[in-house]
Amino acid sequence: MKHWVDPFTVAILIKVAKGLILPAAGGGGWLTRKWLISRSSQWAATQGQVQGILPGQEQALCVVTYSYSVNGEYYSGEIPIFKNRVFRKQDDVRLALPVGSRIDVRYAPGKPARSVGFIPDMIRNGAFPLHSGV
Repeated sequence: MKHWVDPFTVAILIKVAKGLILPAAGGGGWLTRKWLISRSSQWAATQGQVQGILPGQEQALCVVTYSYSVNGEYYSGEIPIFKNRVFRKQDDVRLALPVGSRIDVRYAPGKPARSVGFIPDMIRNGAFPLHSGV
């Protein structure tokens, strides 16, 4: 019996799945977040509240957890934070997004548990002074 895919190809596909799909399935994947952001432009909006900051997984510096309410039901979500010009370390994130601070959240119509949290533009664009000097 001849296989249509050789074992080497299967091993490569498994590595790709572990590197891209599995982290994305947990909500922390960059690729999934980009996809959700693009889809969420037509979703309903609400205000969320930062609940905490957890250590990052994979390439993420950390993960901001948030909660929000829709029709009296509470839900939660996560925003992976990647090291960039604004966030160089976890303390920068804690300073900019302390527990209790507000963020914008968009949630899927009919599935309010599916959401995307957004860091305020002022912080994301670097207008929030986190660093003294370079």
